[in-house]
Amino acid sequence: MSEPHRRFFAQPTLLVIDEFGYRKLDESGRSLLFEVVNARYLKGSIITTSHVGIAEWAERLGDPMLAAALVDRLLHCGVIVAIDGPSYRMRAHQARADALRQAVTAPVGGPR
Repeated sequence: MSEPHRRFFAQPTLLVIDEFGYRKLDESGRSLLFEVVNARYLKGSIITTSHVGIAEWAERLGDPMLAAALVDRLLHCGVIVAIDGPSYRMRAHQARADALRQAVTAPVGGPR
């Protein structure tokens, strides 16, 4: 990663890395991710969302040593917030589906 790109990701007050672990990273992706996290280490906040637990990060990264170094930096001053249950998007989808289902099954013409 070039120095201007590293500075770009290191400067914001908060960096959000969403859906970490969605797919496995190749060698250049792993390297870039580590460079960004390392550049921000103790300098800026990072929020990382993931549908996989930290124990699976080594597999997703394909490099257990890199995963350990990444987790070490993220957790040194970090907090884990585990959220269990349906996602926000799934709740919204379910609400729309329920409303549509009720509209379709409602009696036509109203009460008699």
